[in-house]
Amino acid sequence: MIITMVFRVFDSLFPHVCLLCDQRCETNSNIDLCGYCRDALPWIRRACHRCGEPLPMDTTDARVCLTCAANPPPFDRTIAPLRLESYPRHWVHRLKYGGGLAEGRLLGTLLADHLISTYASEELPDYLVPVPLRWLRLAVRGHNQAVIIALPIKRALHIPLLRTAMIRKGHVASQQQLSRRARLNNLSRAFVARREFSGETIAVVDDVMTTGATAAAVASALLAAGAGSVHIWCPTRTLLS
Repeated sequence: MIITMVFRVFDSLFPHVCLLCDQRCETNSNIDLCGYCRDALPWIRRACHRCGEPLPMDTTDARVCLTCAANPPPFDRTIAPLRLESYPRHWVHRLKYGGGLAEGRLLGTLLADHLISTYASEELPDYLVPVPLRWLRLAVRGHNQAVIIALPIKRALHIPLLRTAMIRKGHVASQQQLSRRARLNNLSRAFVARREFSGETIAVVDDVMTTGATAAAVASALLAAGAGSVHIWCPTRTLLS
């Protein structure tokens, strides 16, 4: 609530200035990027409907990658519009480790705008659920990056945000240097839903999609709690191939 109020006051007092070139953004801009710098970001143009991995340009009729076709994940859809490289990588790092709330708001707004066009003719999920942090990491970092990203989405799409719907149990080793199989084993039963659902569609929000292990663990916990379908929303994606 406090973070939301800070964002609103900041917007009313200061015009948007591009974080990359320091030029003032368009008058009707809702984001801290000018049009030129926004277009120059590493966008993923075609991706697997299920996991968000970029699809080869010559597979024009394919909606899912070969991996998802052979072994579908527990979530039904992934939206991750930016490659985790260049400026998006820097913004994610700043958000996680440098108190970069402005970068988090930017990532969330970019994702929200992409979601508006992606779901233009589709029904939106019923709830937003941020991927939770362990309490110690949250205490050290001071914020959950998934919540920061989710706030602009909540405001733009008018979807209820369930900040405490899930918890992360116990100690889990860092995921950064692990293979996908090791990540899955590492996260087994790491997440627990704190409420029951009745067939609703849940959008899980995180900062980065990498192997999909975290997304799969969270989705499995939500489905076990009664969710009907799970979508994964992340502003960035690590390319696996």
